[in-house]
Amino acid sequence: MIDKFDQESGRTNSEDIEKSLEYSKKAIENKNYLEGEIKKIQDKSIGQLFENTAENFGDSVAIISEYGELTYKEVLMQVKKISNVLIKKGINRGDKVALIISNTADTIMYIMAIISIGAAYVPIDIKYPAARKDFIVEDCKAKAIISREERIEVLNSKSNDNEIHCKEKYFCDNTEDVCYVIYTSGTTGVPKGVEIKQSYVLNLCSWFKDTYNVSKESRVLSLNSLCFDASVKNIFTTFLTGGCVVLNIDKELSPRKLLKYIENNKVTHLNGTPSIIEELLETSTEENFIHFKSLDVLITGGERFINNNHLKDMYLSKNKNMCISNVYGPTECTSVTAFYMVTEKEILEGEKNIPIGKPICNKVVCIVDEDGNICGPNIQGEIWIGGEGVIKGYINREKLTAEKFANMNGNTFYRSGDMGFYDELENLHYEGRKDSQIKLNGYRIELDEISNNIEKLDKVNKCVCLYDNNMIIAFYTSNSINNTSEIKEIVKSTLPKFMIPQYIFEIDKFELTVNGKIDTNKLRTRFKEMLKDKNTEDNLTEIQKIVKEIWKKILKTETIALSDNFFDIGGNSLKLFQMSRHIEKEFSMIIEPIHLMELSNIKKISEFIEKKDSLDNEEVQDDFDFEEIRKMRKNRYEKLLRKGEGYEF
Repeated sequence: MIDKFDQESGRTNSEDIEKSLEYSKKAIENKNYLEGEIKKIQDKSIGQLFENTAENFGDSVAIISEYGELTYKEVLMQVKKISNVLIKKGINRGDKVALIISNTADTIMYIMAIISIGAAYVPIDIKYPAARKDFIVEDCKAKAIISREERIEVLNSKSNDNEIHCKEKYFCDNTEDVCYVIYTSGTTGVPKGVEIKQSYVLNLCSWFKDTYNVSKESRVLSLNSLCFDASVKNIFTTFLTGGCVVLNIDKELSPRKLLKYIENNKVTHLNGTPSIIEELLETSTEENFIHFKSLDVLITGGERFINNNHLKDMYLSKNKNMCISNVYGPTECTSVTAFYMVTEKEILEGEKNIPIGKPICNKVVCIVDEDGNICGPNIQGEIWIGGEGVIKGYINREKLTAEKFANMNGNTFYRSGDMGFYDELENLHYEGRKDSQIKLNGYRIELDEISNNIEKLDKVNKCVCLYDNNMIIAFYTSNSINNTSEIKEIVKSTLPKFMIPQYIFEIDKFELTVNGKIDTNKLRTRFKEMLKDKNTEDNLTEIQKIVKEIWKKILKTETIALSDNFFDIGGNSLKLFQMSRHIEKEFSMIIEPIHLMELSNIKKISEFIEKKDSLDNEEVQDDFDFEEIRKMRKNRYEKLLRKGEGYEF
């Protein structure tokens, strides 16, 4: 009853609110909710704590990347230099600085410098389309942009004498300062800005440190991009304890190279989505999981937990001497809301229904039904999240804030849109989504955002997006004819790569259900019919048949043409890993994922395999001049930069 509306007026019914609050009060008194440990949060800022760590562990390695190591002393010196430059450029406490993100030590040092002076960093993936980058910069009112080439461009140089400068002490001391701003997918086609305060991050770090024993001996690797909040706990917790941040190698697409990187750098804590962890485990099976010999903690989140023989075998290879954990949490609640320690019994028996567990420290979770009532154990409802780390609302989005956040007994709760329940042991279970939001390859995506962006195009009247077999499919009606290819190109320039539909179809009209809603079941049927013709190619060679079967298995679809681009029909870097491994098994030859990415379709891959089978590697490499292709792309990128395009603003 917390948010019951009077259907005639469209306004909140005050009588319902009173009943709702009374019900909620009784539910809280009866403890029909889950509560994390009550814990005191650090009163020193992240910058101050980092300075203390750097002074205490100056000669210890702070960052490892594919290019080498940096000590805390070296990182601190660079952070102070960058801080001075930012201040001289007019960046002050409370300002927001857009940061074009890549997985480098320089990026991390810019992050530390920005938050140390009391400003907030706004991560922007270098792969985002220019329109999305521009929107984020404008919406958050960024004071400056730091480009991929580490060039600082100040957008508003007007200084304010009342603003607080940190030049003398380098590190501001207010934990209420905003630490970072992240933009997530939005149903209206407009990304949602989320401001996370330093105190929220410190609460997260406190939980992460104590739960997974992060110390000066730890080497922590996150397989998530620095652009996403899943990396936050790994970076800051490690820096505040004197451990070592191991940066992910994001340029190489080979699981073997990543495994060797993990092994060589003696990673103790590994964090990634279940899909990428599963891929690494399967590849490492061949060498009896030697790559994980130093691993103490394995944390997965962002997707349903994958529990199979690969995980069990790795666990046994470690003599059961490691921690395996499943975590859950929306961006609006500072990355992690709940966690679960997977038991030995669950691992050995391959239990599929792994909970997302209990709230982290200072967080509260309750389950709310459709009428706004707080549910007891084993009753499914929407997951509401409150406590430390929950934002008050979205940037410049008052209406959406009112829809997604509720005030209950004086506390702000975020309506996650996730469905779940908690069991007799007070472990939370995730049961899927309430709305059009989906999880694909670890990304939260609002299908409505994709539809709304396509509908903004001049030639489109209506668009509906569906999610089927790990693919996004878009249907649209139009006032012109044969413009699907044009629409595809426009969509690629307006949406991030992970949000681009694998298939886009033009239809005459949308059929409706008896209730007057678009009949999505008929759209799914139509989708299958439209793809039938793609699978009728005759006279395939034996190699083409085998490669096609590999694609079907990886992409989980029966409808693939020889000319289909791997990435246009659901492929990604993880599935590229899988293709490389399957080709090695079938043909007893290794084609690195980076080369498969250049070949891109079944026809070219099959030709490459045929030639590699009949010629020596050097001749094939010359015939398929991958290095020349890369040089051409690099030259094209440099020309764009000179024109003021590309990743520079």
